[in-house]
Amino acid sequence: MLNIHDIMNRLASKQAVFHSRRDLHASLIVQILQGYTGCEVMPEFNHIPDDRTRLNIWLPSLGTIIRLRYPTSEFRMERRGERFGLLHQGANDRGRYEFLRDVQRLERAINEVNGARRGFAVMLTNDHLYWNEGARPGTVDADFRIHEGRKLSGVLAWSDAASAGTKEGMEESISLKGQYEMRWCDYSNLGLRQNSRFRYLAVEVGK
Repeated sequence: MLNIHDIMNRLASKQAVFHSRRDLHASLIVQILQGYTGCEVMPEFNHIPDDRTRLNIWLPSLGTIIRLRYPTSEFRMERRGERFGLLHQGANDRGRYEFLRDVQRLERAINEVNGARRGFAVMLTNDHLYWNEGARPGTVDADFRIHEGRKLSGVLAWSDAASAGTKEGMEESISLKGQYEMRWCDYSNLGLRQNSRFRYLAVEVGK
C-alpha cells in the first residue's frame, strides 16, 4: 500500500522546490519507483473515452491513483547552482475549485478504473492563502475553502455573487460522496524570504 506522506517526505529530502507541475510529476514518479520495487507506473492515464481529463499517475499494482496540483506564489532563488523562478499564479478561488474537482474525479475514477482502490489529490504550494483560513467573510468561493481543519462533503457551489469570469469553465457545482478533512503538512522551508515555505495537502479517496 502506498504511503503518500512517506513518499512526500523522501521527495522533500531530495528536492525542496520544483520549476513546474511537470517537474514535480516526474520527480514524484522517481520516488515511487525507488520506494516500491517493481511498481508499474502509468503517467497521464486517460480512462474516459472522449474526455481530456487524465489521471496524472496510475499505479495498477498498488491500485492507487494520484492527481497533482502545484499552484505557486512568486519565489526566486538559486539552490545548488540551479535557478528557480516561480510565478505568482493567484486566482486562489479557481485553484481551490480545481483541487476539489480532482477529489470528485478520483471518487469517480476508483469506481470506473479496473483495480483502482484508492486515490490521492495532492497540492503542493508556497501560497499561504490555501492553508490559512483568512479573515474575510462571505467570499464567492466559501464552499471551496480548503484551509487547515476544514471538513468538506456534499454539494459545493459558487455563491450567487460570483462573476461569470470567475466561474468560466468551472460553472458546475462539485458533489463529494465522502467527507474529507483538510490536513496540511510541511514540505520544505527555504529561509526567511517571502513565500519560501512550502506545504502540501493530500486528500485520500477510497471505496
